[in-house]
Amino acid sequence: MLKLTEIKALKFIRESVAHQGIPPTIREIGRHLGYKSSNSASRIIDKLVKAGHIHKRPNGRIQLTELVDTDKSKTETVDVPIVGTAPCGEPLLAEQNIEGYVPVSTKLAKPGHQYFILKTIGDSMDKIIPEDSFVLVKQQPAPDHNGQNVVALIDGEATIKSIYQDKGVIILKPKSTNKEKLPILVEEDFTIQGVITNILPKNLYELKTS
Repeated sequence: MLKLTEIKALKFIRESVAHQGIPPTIREIGRHLGYKSSNSASRIIDKLVKAGHIHKRPNGRIQLTELVDTDKSKTETVDVPIVGTAPCGEPLLAEQNIEGYVPVSTKLAKPGHQYFILKTIGDSMDKIIPEDSFVLVKQQPAPDHNGQNVVALIDGEATIKSIYQDKGVIILKPKSTNKEKLPILVEEDFTIQGVITNILPKNLYELKTS
């Protein structure tokens, strides 16, 4: 039988996965339980692992098991790669090296589609995407509608913008508090890498692997 603090920790992990798409870090679990040291939270994690409610992957990350909730859409996760950064300003080179993997809830990264994660840079989308945020991107070669936020490659350089198409003209528009950020008229050497589906927690790098 689980103790009260273990039940509280398990509930916090489950809610984090269900609502944010990723499990909390041990440090976050410790703060939630009111511990000053991560060692106490680590001991609780070990007890939850022993009880079969969660398990640790080889890289040290925690993941819920099916024993926690019969609603699999709340507990199942899929590893999504972090593939570098894309600016929310003037297009800059975005290296597509995979920096690690993060478990994301299948409520966000829906089965049947491929996803990746980028960290934004700059302020040209700061009205809707805060600077230095992580965004979940569904891979697809075209937007679903005008005004959708996309990751675009222009001459091999990546940028995040809202896309508008009319009579063969494609415009990538910023949504910025900075009035110096201007729309980009796309003419050639242009591809869509995917559409932004979610903004993820900023502590994502604490969960990625090296």
